[in-house]
Amino acid sequence: MRPRTKSNRNTQVISFLTGQYDNLGDALLRRSMVTLLQDLGEWHVYVGTAPQDYVSSLQLPAGTVVYRDPRKWLLQAIKSLMRVQGAVLIANPGEISSTRIELRNGIILASLSLLARIFSNPIYRLGIGTRDHKPPFIWGHALSVRLASKNIWRDALSREIFRRGTVAPDWAFALDASEAAKTRDLVCISYRGDKKLPNQQAFIELQGWCDRQGFELVVVSQVKRDVSSHEELAQLLGVRHMHPDSPTLDEFERIARRAYSRSALVLSNRIHVLILAAVEGASLGGILGHPDVKVERTFHGAGIPFLVHAGSQPGDSLSDYLDGALAQSPKVSEQLRTARSQLKKLAQSILDQTSAKSQGIKSPFLNGADTHDH
Repeated sequence: MRPRTKSNRNTQVISFLTGQYDNLGDALLRRSMVTLLQDLGEWHVYVGTAPQDYVSSLQLPAGTVVYRDPRKWLLQAIKSLMRVQGAVLIANPGEISSTRIELRNGIILASLSLLARIFSNPIYRLGIGTRDHKPPFIWGHALSVRLASKNIWRDALSREIFRRGTVAPDWAFALDASEAAKTRDLVCISYRGDKKLPNQQAFIELQGWCDRQGFELVVVSQVKRDVSSHEELAQLLGVRHMHPDSPTLDEFERIARRAYSRSALVLSNRIHVLILAAVEGASLGGILGHPDVKVERTFHGAGIPFLVHAGSQPGDSLSDYLDGALAQSPKVSEQLRTARSQLKKLAQSILDQTSAKSQGIKSPFLNGADTHDH
């Protein structure tokens, strides 16, 4: 998965990779980005209070300096970014929102971005999506967007909100698949524990469709906090609940990949459940009991067809929706290959441009902010 290039150990890469530490998807998307960009130089990564299983799941490059003390990381970041053309600042990928925590993160990132600009060091904001745009809490990120050398959003709406940069697939689309199972005899469902489920009739119709197709319906947990609600759902439906006995993210990933590689169809309202399922070759769908705010737009950002079904609203044929989702498998596979190729090219372009900078080759991209607006 990693582009081949010579690692530049003289360049120091400053980044923070915090997230929801019980969420496998948060680790996977950051792992994918770091893997593709690991040859930028020596990584200095802040992980905060992350448990060891989250840090392990990131699969950071050999030689990475990991920081838990924010003061030590900030001091190193300042020292590195004050080296003329000697560092790279990479924003935390994933979702941003208008909260007090994100206001703090945005202000820190904007301050470091200004320092990086002064000393001719590039700033990359890559694979980011925004949940909303509410002042004053988004002001820090808004300023850092203006200071960034390159803004890459994971969906078109985020790009439209900030009016800078371009769109590329979520980093997790570049993950490698495990060895596929010989048969695809499962239909997996995996729902957020904090969202309303589809109504009971939707699950009855889903179970009937699975029976007619010869598939086993199972519940799969990919996020630790979902396990208890998934256990209740599995008991309600009378189906298996696939989750690890050991509560580490590596085990969650192993169980999830094993399930998805056997799945004909995976239904979820979690973005990275669906992305990992696509990587493992499953067809995708979403029977939801609530409005969708980010799944469709994230997949459309990768050029992958995805439509949700309002499972709480009777009238539409759920069977037809499931048939259609199953039939999309070849197109999803084709677009997944395109998305993976696009991410590899993006990573390689950043590696090449940073290498050119370290060799003293002038580049407008590296010396100015991203003003792409269309």
